[in-house]
Amino acid sequence: MKYYYSFCILICCFFGFNTAFADIWRKVDNLPNAKAECLIVANNTVYCIIYGKGIYSSSDSMKTWKNLTYNLKSKYPHKIICDDKGNIFIAYNGNGVFKLDNNAESWTEANSGISNKRLLDLRFGNNYDLLACGWFEGNVYISKDKAANWSSIGLAEKDVISVIQSKSGTIYAAAQNTGVFKTTDNGKNWSEMGLRQIDYFSFAEGFGSLYIATSGGIYKLGSDSWDIISNNMPPDLNIKSFSSLKIFGTGKILAGANYNNGVFRSLDNGNSWSKIGALNLTVNSIDRIGSLTIIATDSGIYYTDYSIEKKKIIVDCFPKDTITLDWNKSVKYDISVLNEAFKSLDGAKLDII
Repeated sequence: MKYYYSFCILICCFFGFNTAFADIWRKVDNLPNAKAECLIVANNTVYCIIYGKGIYSSSDSMKTWKNLTYNLKSKYPHKIICDDKGNIFIAYNGNGVFKLDNNAESWTEANSGISNKRLLDLRFGNNYDLLACGWFEGNVYISKDKAANWSSIGLAEKDVISVIQSKSGTIYAAAQNTGVFKTTDNGKNWSEMGLRQIDYFSFAEGFGSLYIATSGGIYKLGSDSWDIISNNMPPDLNIKSFSSLKIFGTGKILAGANYNNGVFRSLDNGNSWSKIGALNLTVNSIDRIGSLTIIATDSGIYYTDYSIEKKKIIVDCFPKDTITLDWNKSVKYDISVLNEAFKSLDGAKLDII
């Protein structure tokens, strides 16, 4: 019986009154303290843009960083990507595309064929073709020679914010306040797919499905239309606007929210959602490396090593009895700290399943 009462006291202390361990997220403190505009993981390396400071990479789980800014005059790029050979590409909202060849120490401008250098998205298409899109003056661009030359494939009259190519070859482009468009013939013809009157988009594809984060919710592509999958967010939070997505398994989604609302997760294709930790920041991008989930926020880079696929905490208090705690309610507390506390109970063990 004394174990039971001790356990209850610990639960009250940690889950009812203690706010010192209020989150599972940890800030990366060996980078300049500024907004993290974008991050990606490629070739077991983390690449990030620290707005106004430069471009950095880490190949040792973010223990150390290499400054890749080199000869760039502007330290305000918007997007970064890296191919399987280690070649890095960045896009500016105003200066277009620049390229850093693997192991080089000098960036080269790569805007041949790009008339609108106000680029908001840069991605790899199939076979490492490059896709870029511009707003204000529009245009979707494609390069088939590693950014040596670009060709416009349409939507010159649209403020295009995000672009992606599916495995089938279809190219999708999202334009501010005019919706999503697609082409199956490399831009000869575009057809509209709805989602008008939305002013922010970010595509994500993974495990055979295409998703889009918008200022009006998260959508998944159905047979030929978009189905909203974010209606079941925690009702007390009233989250509507999302900035980034990471698909980490079939129907498994990480979503970064706008307006300082943090990170959310679904394990069932959006039928249910839970908030990951207590972090209340705007999340600009999400990726994963090994067991770490990494996010770029307006306050820098954060990471967590908790398993995003586990749902519940099991506390073994007695040889035969267990108590199950709802992960959604307890996720905000530091599990390692709880584990240390539970060591004081004979036979008590904390596990996450």
